[in-house]
Amino acid sequence: MKDIFKLIAQILAVLFLFATPLIWLGVTADPASWPKNVFLVAIALVLILLFALDQIVSHRGLKITNTPFSLPLILLAASYWVSMIFAPNQVEAAVLPMGTASITALVIIFLITTGPLWKENRWLTRANYIAFSKGAIIAGLIAFVSFSPAISLPARPFITTGPIVALIVYLTASFLGGMVYLIASFAKHRGEHKRLQLAAAVMAGFTFLVIVLNLWKLWPARLQYFTFLPTWSGWQIAAESLKVSPLWGRGPVNFLTAFTTGRPVALNRDPFLWNIRFFVSTNYPFHLASTVGLFGLAAYGFLVFEIAKTIYQKRKAFSATGWGLAAVLVAVIIGQLITPPTLVTWWTLFAALMLFTFHLRSVHSSLVETKDAQEVANLSELPLVQNIINPKVKTIASVILGIVLILIVIPTGYFTYRATAAEIAYKKAIDEAVTNKGEAALDQLTKAISLNPFIDTYHLGASQVNLAMANSLATTKGKDLTEDDRKLAIKYVQTAIEEGKKATEIGPKKVTNWDNLSALYRNLFYLANGADRFALSAIEQSIALDPTNPTPRLSQGGTYYAMGDYDMAIVFFKQAIELKTDWANAHYNLSAALREKKDYQGAIGEMEKTLALVPTGSDDASKASAELDALKQAQTGNKSQTEKPKAGATAQSILEKTLEKPTPIPTPVIKPALDVSSISGIFATSSSSPQP
Repeated sequence: MKDIFKLIAQILAVLFLFATPLIWLGVTADPASWPKNVFLVAIALVLILLFALDQIVSHRGLKITNTPFSLPLILLAASYWVSMIFAPNQVEAAVLPMGTASITALVIIFLITTGPLWKENRWLTRANYIAFSKGAIIAGLIAFVSFSPAISLPARPFITTGPIVALIVYLTASFLGGMVYLIASFAKHRGEHKRLQLAAAVMAGFTFLVIVLNLWKLWPARLQYFTFLPTWSGWQIAAESLKVSPLWGRGPVNFLTAFTTGRPVALNRDPFLWNIRFFVSTNYPFHLASTVGLFGLAAYGFLVFEIAKTIYQKRKAFSATGWGLAAVLVAVIIGQLITPPTLVTWWTLFAALMLFTFHLRSVHSSLVETKDAQEVANLSELPLVQNIINPKVKTIASVILGIVLILIVIPTGYFTYRATAAEIAYKKAIDEAVTNKGEAALDQLTKAISLNPFIDTYHLGASQVNLAMANSLATTKGKDLTEDDRKLAIKYVQTAIEEGKKATEIGPKKVTNWDNLSALYRNLFYLANGADRFALSAIEQSIALDPTNPTPRLSQGGTYYAMGDYDMAIVFFKQAIELKTDWANAHYNLSAALREKKDYQGAIGEMEKTLALVPTGSDDASKASAELDALKQAQTGNKSQTEKPKAGATAQSILEKTLEKPTPIPTPVIKPALDVSSISGIFATSSSSPQP
C-alpha cells in the first residue's frame, strides 16, 4: 500500500509519454491542441492528488528532489505566471494551449514523476522508452495513411500532433535518439545486447521511413504546411516587444499583439506573407521574448545551459541509453531553435527531460537526489528551522500538506471542466452555423459564454451570428417584414453590437476584435444613425494596433468612400499604397476615388499602375484595361461618365477577383430603418468623438 501511489504515478508517466501526441478530438474547435492541453492538466492534477494522498497515508513528509533541471523549469513556469498577471486577458493566458496552464502542467508532471513519486522499476523504465518511440511511429503512420482516399478520416492529412512541424521535430528526435543509441551500443557492447540493438534498429528504421513518406506526401503543398514567419521578422518583433514590456512580455498566448504592433513594414514586400497574421513567432527564443519577456527567455536559456552542462560533464560515463537520450534532447532543442512553437514540441522537450532524468536517477544517482525536508533542515544551523521541521510534527505536517493540495486540486479541476465545456459548446456552435442553424448556434454560444465569459472569441462569434441572423431575417421576409420581425431584428442587431463591444473589452489589444466591430458597424450604415462614425473609430483602433499593415487603411478609405467623403478616402488609399506600393487593389481603389473627384488624369495613372501589377492576360487585366479605356473616354469627354465602355464592363463590375472596388454603403433591407432609440442608446450621438 505504501508504494501504490508511486506505481500509479509511474503508469501515468507511461501514458503521458505515449498518448499525448496521439490525442485528437473533434469536439473542440482546435481538435489537436485543446484536448492535449486538457489531458496534460488532468494528469498534473491526478499526480498532485496522488502526492497529497501519499502524504496523508504514508506520512513521508515533504521530499525535496534536486535535479539539474528542476530550478530552470520552476523559473520557466514562474515566468508564465508573472506574465499572465500583467496580460490583457488573464483567463486566456491561463487556459489556452501553450499558456500558463500548459507549461505549469508539464513542469508539475516532470517534478512529481522524477521526484517524490519516482519508483525504480526496470520494466516501467523500459516501458517509458518504448512508449515515447512507439508514439512517434504511430503518429507518423497515421499522418501517412491519411493521404489514402480509401480511409475515412476527419481531415487530410490527419496529423494528430497539430502543426506538421511538431510531428517532424518529434519524429526526428526519436529517430536520432535511436541511431545514436545503436552507434553507442555497438561501440561499447560488441556482440552483446543483440536483441535490444535489433529492436532499436527496427524502430529507428520505421521512424526514418515514416519521416520520408510524410515529407514525400507533404512536399507538393509545402507552402501550405511550411509557411513560417521569417527569422528577421521574428527578431524585430521580439525586439519591439521587449521595448514595450522587457521583463514579462506581452503575455502568454498573446503573440498576435506583439506581431501586429511590431510588424516590420518590409514584410509587405513578401508576396505570400504580407497579408498573414501570425500567432506564433519564428522559434522558441523569439516567441518567449515576445510573450513572457526576458524572465521567460532567461529561464529557457538556463534550462538549455543545464542540459548542455549535464551532458558534457557526464559524457564519459554515459551508457548507450544515456547517449541516445542526450541525442533526443539535443535534437529537440535544435528543433525549437529553427521551428515555430507548438504544444507538442514543448511536450517533446519535457518528455525527453523526463526520460533523461529517469536514466540519471538509475545510473548517476549523485545528480538526482531526493531528500527529506528533515535532512535539509539539519544542514542549517538555525534552531527555528530545525524546530519547525521536527520528527514530532512530521505526521501533522504531512496531513496538512496533503489537505492543502487537495483543496487546490478541486477548484482547479472545476475551472478546467468549465473551460473545456465552454470550448465544446463553441465547437457545437460552429457546426450549427455551418449548417445554417442560427438559433441553435446562438444557444451554444450563449452556453459557451455562460461557462467561460472571459474568452473574446466566443463573444466575437456571437456578434457575427447575431448579425447574420438579422440579415437573414430581413432578406427572407423582405417587404413582408412585420412589426414582430422588426423587433426581433432590433434584438439581433443590439446583441451583435453588445457582443462585438464585449470582445474588444476582453481583448482590447487584439486587432481581430476591432476588425470585427468595424465590419459590424459598416453593415449597419442604413440601420442606425452614427454607425459610420463608429465604424471609422473602430478601424482607427485597428490601424493603431496594426500600423504597418495596409489592409486596415484600405478599409478606412473604403468606409470614407462609402460615405461620399472622397478626400479622406484618397488620404487613406495613398497611405495603404505607401505601405505596399505593389498592391494592385489599393491603386484601383485610389483610382476610383480620384474618378469621383473628377481627377481623371490621376485616376488614369493609378489604373495604369493597377494594370501593370495584375497578371497579363488574366480576367483582372482585361477588366482593368476596360476601366482604363472608360476613364480615358471620360477625360476626353467623348462619352458620358455613366456610359458603358466598349469592353462591356462598367466601373461597378470591374475587378471581381484579385481587385475589389471600395465597398458601397449596404442597401437597406429593413424599411423603414430601425429606430435608433430602440437600440438602447448603443449609437449614442452626443459625443463628437464616439468610442465603439
